[in-house]
Amino acid sequence: MPQARFLTFMAAEAAKLPAFEIRMGAKVTDLVNTGNRTTGVRYRDSDRRTHDLGAAIVVACDGRFSKVRHLAAMTPTSLGATTDLLWFKLPRYHLDPPDADAGVYFGR
Repeated sequence: MPQARFLTFMAAEAAKLPAFEIRMGAKVTDLVNTGNRTTGVRYRDSDRRTHDLGAAIVVACDGRFSKVRHLAAMTPTSLGATTDLLWFKLPRYHLDPPDADAGVYFGR
């Protein structure tokens, strides 16, 4: 599944959760720390205003050259891969749409 389509799919699925918010055009500029614990991020919105966003957990999902990982002073471990791939197998159920090209579904 192309990344743009996957991100649209993930945002649509997450929007079904009551506490979900999406911040489009936001750019993380720093980590917010309390003592020795990361408690959120500081980001700049599309109007160039700075905001702090608290979080119980901060996950760096911003790509190969992650700004969040850099801010956390974490060094990636090279596994020698020349491309970024994630391989996994998901079950296919009889109720799955026939044209589904990815088996990513959120359920109970």
